[in-house]
Amino acid sequence: MKRTAISLALLIALLKFTGAQPALGIDSIAITPDTVALGQSVNILLNVVNTGDSAFFGPIVLHFAVNNFFGVLDTSNGGILLDSGQSIQVTVSNYFIDQPIYAVGDNIVVIWPAAFDGNVVTTDSIHAIIHVLDSLLSSGSPPLKDQIKVFYKTSDKSLFIDYGDLIGKIDDVTCYSILGQRMAVYNYAVNEISFGENSPQIFLLAIRTKEGEIITFKILRM
Repeated sequence: MKRTAISLALLIALLKFTGAQPALGIDSIAITPDTVALGQSVNILLNVVNTGDSAFFGPIVLHFAVNNFFGVLDTSNGGILLDSGQSIQVTVSNYFIDQPIYAVGDNIVVIWPAAFDGNVVTTDSIHAIIHVLDSLLSSGSPPLKDQIKVFYKTSDKSLFIDYGDLIGKIDDVTCYSILGQRMAVYNYAVNEISFGENSPQIFLLAIRTKEGEIITFKILRM
């Protein structure tokens, strides 16, 4: 029994020494649509592959970098099993595109996978280009954004929204973190949004009209 234990220990050490471990890479990416206006969202489809010599099991974290900004794109909720050479498709839906992370024009986005605990090698990354246009405006005057009043009241820790004449034309209201993750969704013209102590200090507010136009605001909580 003791000899068997020693043999197993030597085998594990040998595997580590020879680099027999899982490694994650990305071999394909598709972003739809690849041209959007500020305040819109895209869907990202990635093919994550285990390029290492042994099986990988655990949550996968997708990191991204764009315009000198680094962040987390998505984290899988549970353990993913990938044998050596096996791949899996990962979808990030409704990823929000807006300032200050994205700028008008061509944005080069670099994405790479990693293990949640960091105990895996990342072999490669992949990049794609998202072309960003100016925010969508209504055909009339003044612009929709000028018709909506948004203000944060520190004493109440609440955000108040006055839609003016647009009150009957609002489809939904969504709060996003600056990483594009949805914090809250209201399927009506909500007038007051309350925040807890642990809520982000900076977030984005997206108001969508029934015609599909999106108006965005950057909110700073004091």
